[in-house]
Amino acid sequence: AINESLVSVADGTPLSWFGKLEGSKKIERISGLNLFEKFLEGKYNFKHFLLGDTAETISKIILKVRSKDKALWIKGYSPPFKGEFGEQDNIEIFSKINEEIPDLVWVSGICQ
Repeated sequence: AINESLVSVADGTPLSWFGKLEGSKKIERISGLNLFEKFLEGKYNFKHFLLGDTAETISKIILKVRSKDKALWIKGYSPPFKGEFGEQDNIEIFSKINEEIPDLVWVSGICQ
């Protein structure tokens, strides 16, 4: 999925460190949350899909976003937390994403 995406942005300070090691003097970290908030400012009309984290967290984010802009399209899915994902799990995740046809998929993970 990552290899087929138009753009994949990894959130993290080590990426900015690596960029500086490679010679980029003006690179700085942009968190996934900051990027997400910029996309929600109303300048864009994207369909957002949240993947990962807990169902409770996804619901809270969706409620917060819709309280600011009821017209914004945002949905999400929290896959079950378990040790290993098999092929059927991947099929279910892709099915959930494909039935909604979002423009942007925001991926989050938590450690349990």
